[in-house]
Amino acid sequence: RGLTRARQETSSDMVEKKVIIAVAVFLVTGTATTLLTKFSNQQESVGINQESHPFQHPFLQCWGLSVGEASCFILFLLSNAFKKRKETHEDPKKNDCSSFSPFLFIPAAMLHLTSRILIFIGLLLTSASSFQMLSGCNLIFTCIFSRIFLKKSLPWYKWFAIFVITSGVVIVGVADLLLEKGNDSTCVSEDKDPVLGDAFVVMGMLFWAGQMTYEEKFVKKFNIKPLNAVGLEGSFALSILTALLVILYFIPPYFNILDGDRMEDALDGFVQLGNNPTLLVSFIGTTLALCCSLIAGVSITRNLSAIHRIIIDSGRSIAVWAASLALGWQCFMWLQILGFLVMSVGVLIFNNILIIGPGNPALLQKCGYSWPTNSEDVSTSQPANTSQPAAIILRGKENSSFVDIEEEKL
Repeated sequence: RGLTRARQETSSDMVEKKVIIAVAVFLVTGTATTLLTKFSNQQESVGINQESHPFQHPFLQCWGLSVGEASCFILFLLSNAFKKRKETHEDPKKNDCSSFSPFLFIPAAMLHLTSRILIFIGLLLTSASSFQMLSGCNLIFTCIFSRIFLKKSLPWYKWFAIFVITSGVVIVGVADLLLEKGNDSTCVSEDKDPVLGDAFVVMGMLFWAGQMTYEEKFVKKFNIKPLNAVGLEGSFALSILTALLVILYFIPPYFNILDGDRMEDALDGFVQLGNNPTLLVSFIGTTLALCCSLIAGVSITRNLSAIHRIIIDSGRSIAVWAASLALGWQCFMWLQILGFLVMSVGVLIFNNILIIGPGNPALLQKCGYSWPTNSEDVSTSQPANTSQPAAIILRGKENSSFVDIEEEKL
């Protein structure tokens, strides 16, 4: 018994160390993905016309990240080959369901691609911290779409949380509006159009929520491993975007957002990458950081829970904001911090971490009612099994589907 207990403690310590490493990698690489993207937008390089100009190629940047996501499919194949060589007998229930069609990911890839393009255009116009803070508004659209298309019912406190998050989004937008108007003479924005950039980010979150709703309705029923799903989705997105780069080369810009006489001049972008080693390292580093963030997100989801993942993701927003201040990319604005805090409170309420109302879960259970957990979509309380602990929502997930890692993407 003593030997068995020692082995269990050793195994537990190993898992704990892996989780700590995964959290650190997720924070660092997730922050690096946003900061490196913004850093690339600020770089200048000699283009195809032999003149130096800023690197403004959001479609090409999306193409680079799609390459990183498509590489996850290679990692999935290598991982499967390694497991088959290591294990002589494998439980068939743990395998991917062979009956699903890979083409299920085409609509999801198109929604994800649209979302990412809008986000990258938004990053050209607004600050990295505003983008990171506004990314939390995807929860609002996801709940609305779930109610409309999935016919899900949410308890009243979740709708209140959505109202709180919406208030935080409005406060962040007002902060950028005041900055754009120049009401504070000591703070000058270097971004082109922060308010328009915020609008693009919010629209991107709208399509992101549509992607997650589609995946939950049509794809979640299959037991698809995260790396396989991300790889398939990235492969379709890469194919679509490669063809789109050719088409956009012959289309003039319709909006006065991107410089140049083409909607996307990928040839000019590749020439700029070749003429500026710093820009090239930043471009490749963004792709590598995204891959590491996805893998770390999978490990966090499997060993902890969605609640832990959301709290850690809030830490990434703080890291991006602090780094932007340290690098001089933006000014300190109290309204922006207030908006972020309001959004964070809304997220805590939504996930039942911050309890509101006349009681708490333990008191409600004693009265014969259960407090809805994160995984429950109910509109009324049901008689509870008092043998269940009140902190049941803090349990980690042993098995996760690919939808769980969508929130770790850029």
